[in-house]
Amino acid sequence: MTKKSIYHFVLFFAGFALLLVSCKPSLRYFSNDPKYKGKYLLTKQSVQGTKKLSEDELSTYIKQKSNRNILGFQVYLGFYYFGKSWYDTVALQKQYNNQEATFNRRIEKAKTEKRKNRLREKKNKRLSKSYKNLTEGNWFMRTIGEAPVVFDSLSSVESARNIHRHLKSKGFLQNEVTWSVKYKKRKAKVSYYVKEKEPYMVRDLHYDISDPRIDSLNTAAKGGTQLSKGIQYNEQNLSDERDRLFTLLKNKGYYKITKQNIYYTIDSSLNAHQLDITLHIRTTDSSQFTVFHIDEAAFFAEVSQGGSMPDNYDVVQEGIITYQLYGKKYNTKILSRKIYLKKKESYSQRKIENIQRRLGTLDMFRLVNIKPDIIRNDTLLADSLDIGNNALKIYIYTSPLKKYQLSQEYGLSVGQGYIPGPFLNVTFKARNVFKNFEIFETFIRYSLEGQASALDVDNVLTTQQFNSGISLTFPSLLFPGLRNKVERSAPRSRIMMGYGFIDRYEYRRTFINSSLSYFFLGKNKFSQFGITPIDVYVVNSNIKTSEFQNYLDTLRTSGNNLYVTFRQSIVTNFNFYYAYNNFEFGTNKPSFFFKPYVEIGGNVPNLVSRFITKEPDNKLFNLQYFEYIKFQLDMRGTRPLSKRHSVAAKLIAGVVRPYGSSGYEKAGSYILPYEKYFFSGGTSSIRAWQPRRLGPGSYKDVNNGYLFEQPGEILLETSIEYRFKIYWFLEGAIFLDAGNVWTLKDPTRPGSEFKYFESVPDVAVGTGYGIRLNFTFLIIRLDLGYKLLDPSEPVGKRYVLGQAINRSPTFNIGIGYPF
Repeated sequence: MTKKSIYHFVLFFAGFALLLVSCKPSLRYFSNDPKYKGKYLLTKQSVQGTKKLSEDELSTYIKQKSNRNILGFQVYLGFYYFGKSWYDTVALQKQYNNQEATFNRRIEKAKTEKRKNRLREKKNKRLSKSYKNLTEGNWFMRTIGEAPVVFDSLSSVESARNIHRHLKSKGFLQNEVTWSVKYKKRKAKVSYYVKEKEPYMVRDLHYDISDPRIDSLNTAAKGGTQLSKGIQYNEQNLSDERDRLFTLLKNKGYYKITKQNIYYTIDSSLNAHQLDITLHIRTTDSSQFTVFHIDEAAFFAEVSQGGSMPDNYDVVQEGIITYQLYGKKYNTKILSRKIYLKKKESYSQRKIENIQRRLGTLDMFRLVNIKPDIIRNDTLLADSLDIGNNALKIYIYTSPLKKYQLSQEYGLSVGQGYIPGPFLNVTFKARNVFKNFEIFETFIRYSLEGQASALDVDNVLTTQQFNSGISLTFPSLLFPGLRNKVERSAPRSRIMMGYGFIDRYEYRRTFINSSLSYFFLGKNKFSQFGITPIDVYVVNSNIKTSEFQNYLDTLRTSGNNLYVTFRQSIVTNFNFYYAYNNFEFGTNKPSFFFKPYVEIGGNVPNLVSRFITKEPDNKLFNLQYFEYIKFQLDMRGTRPLSKRHSVAAKLIAGVVRPYGSSGYEKAGSYILPYEKYFFSGGTSSIRAWQPRRLGPGSYKDVNNGYLFEQPGEILLETSIEYRFKIYWFLEGAIFLDAGNVWTLKDPTRPGSEFKYFESVPDVAVGTGYGIRLNFTFLIIRLDLGYKLLDPSEPVGKRYVLGQAINRSPTFNIGIGYPF
């Protein structure tokens, strides 16, 4: 019996056993359970009749959640009763009483109050766990299984009301929602019937603003509104407009304004399903329509978790800010540049948030809490030219991080290999080393991965990677004359030096590197950008196998200069990136990631070599150098469909072009540092192909198959993935990947060159499915990829899905989501 046959046999047997254990017996157990005598198991709920809104959207407003099933079988209920078979309440009650008595004796014998408090805390935790087992069932019943959900007619009535209210909020003011239940044996199925009817449209929109200054502000800033005449009525648009106005006023100095001052009235008595909306901004307290200004500020360097502060502190005055440092050796001039408050400037909530962001970039504080407080509020003089009449004092409370921090991280790593391997990351960090908010950091990272040979799938090869380095980060821009001009972007400068190696089956590359980088905050909280004007690598390569050396020699003979990238070399570049990422952890909101990256390499070595050392063959100090320009765009997005379903997509495009002495005209072929090439295929790429073995273009290495990596100068990849929760920590996914790499010009690999629209048929397509074990702190990903369109096959024979199903799929193991 082959491995594939064993795999399918085990899968079939496991599925059959699962259904056998959990289908019919689960309902019989429920029927015989005296706790549920005369009651019905809620097995299914559906929403019918919707035309404009989705059933999934309306289903979220159903109060009761029916027992989950797999293919109509009550699997989780079966697990619940399976766990209940050894659930003994008498024994659990006895265990609870014994634990309580034991802890009481230990607490009574304890000699110190500190020891007693510790035992009391331990007692509460232990008894809480035991009580949960006693009242809610054992671990298997609670986590693997699912308790019966009993049909409740009152919950169905409330669910129908919830759906009705939601439809009204979407503009279907005259909707009708009814429900019915069907009983079969001891099961109940509930159906909700929806009649949306014609939606109401906004005929007219009015703003009723009593204060002329606020009215002027709103008129000038209406560009961001979602409200307009002629759109369908939607309460969410009203809520968004309210938030927009509230934020606008908070950023224009109206510190005391609240959302209760902004409200709506709606006239739906018109004919033809139309309504008028009037937005009101009014108040009975005139001070709420007063612009407040900043008068002074106070910075507290150390606040305990209870909110208290030490009795002894040092006071330093810097502009309008009073610093209470409590012995902390902080440079108050740098802090003042990060806080950036001016006397008599108008209050702005956005400015307060930006202060928090800038202080956060220092990596000095565990907590930054900013609280404005009114110190003067004279409403009679609100229109006075003396803007200090309505003044605020800004209190900034901070709690410092540890000066010295040693962190260790270890786990599983998947990079270029098939099989995850262990990794260890040790980092030491020292903060404020020279009393100017500098951060010294040193790190060591080692990882080991398994890579299967394409010629012998039973032969597992190892890939080792080691990185180490030291860095010093400054809280300002190390560039003369520009420090003050970019201070609001919270600039940071980092100087780094490192050493590392990559030890693969075919080769070993050792490098030392140094760099100078600048980092800046963007205009909003989701964006940042960085510039690295100096980035230098010195690389030494050692070919370890005769097969790989012969492969490079063959390419060299045929005119491909890939062998040059494995010489001793110096790689220098200037690079820039911008990153936008609005993902918020713990929320079920759409997210978007956008990152363009530009890199220009080799200019400095070329100038030095040409005009100073005057060395031939693109060398500087007998080291090979490369001239190139690289651009890459990375876009990713996730959109939730419901609480349990989502769709994710990505698009990655890139091009790297050697020029000058590394260009095709002078070198005979394009020459790049090996790490600067693009590769496709693998666990986070096109998952139906082996890592870094897809392409380039329609090229197929008939002699070596997929033994060697296939570099290219152009990359295009896109993926779409449907993700869904199966149970507890288990998630599923169905995916479609497409893409390839191409060369700019390479006659040694026929079919590899990119020819614009003529290269569309060379796009490889793969599909597949997988599961994710989501433990929150760690996500283990298992994917099976099947080739759908293989560009290496002859035209007319590239559709290979049937062949891929009959062959073994490409198995991928990954850590985290693929994108």
